[in-house]
Amino acid sequence: MKRSRFESLLHDIEHGDAITSCEASKQLALMKGRGTASRLARIMRGAKTPESRYAAAWALSQPEVRSVQVMPALIEALEDAHEDMDVRGQAAESLGLLFGGRVGKAGYERVGHTLVGFLEHPDPALRFWCAYALGQLGFRPALPTLRLLAHGDERLYKLWWTVGEEAEDAMDVIEGRRPQDREFFAQRIAHLQSAGG
Repeated sequence: MKRSRFESLLHDIEHGDAITSCEASKQLALMKGRGTASRLARIMRGAKTPESRYAAAWALSQPEVRSVQVMPALIEALEDAHEDMDVRGQAAESLGLLFGGRVGKAGYERVGHTLVGFLEHPDPALRFWCAYALGQLGFRPALPTLRLLAHGDERLYKLWWTVGEEAEDAMDVIEGRRPQDREFFAQRIAHLQSAGG
């Protein structure tokens, strides 16, 4: 890996506008390099804009970059009540993908219990992404709480689907079933409108 390209991408993630940060994180996620995850974790916790912090958190979820060493920084971002909600949600997703069902790996239980604690958070975005992350983690102790969400949380996440539907999908993944294919809410509306006339 060319050091200058690596440094340039890190700079663009930390200091670029939303589009530049996003594109740089996609390119960096394809590179293998020592220290990449720790540098991204520092950007995620220290960049001035939420777009830059989000781009770094997203890059930390990618296979070429994932490292258990950044687990504390991801948990810190998730737990930070002053952090932008999109950054917190991406930190949750990254935590779930970090372990990807590897039960027994150091930190697995801590991550699982941390994510379960946020399933009752007042913001539906955080509940949504923690449910997703728990499914990716394969964290069986989450099943009772996910079941409650699946049967009672009808809050819509952006224009995707409800928190309860995401909880159903997470339960399916944990229990070894393929989750249901979902349409974005906007697609559902369009189908209903076209069927009605």
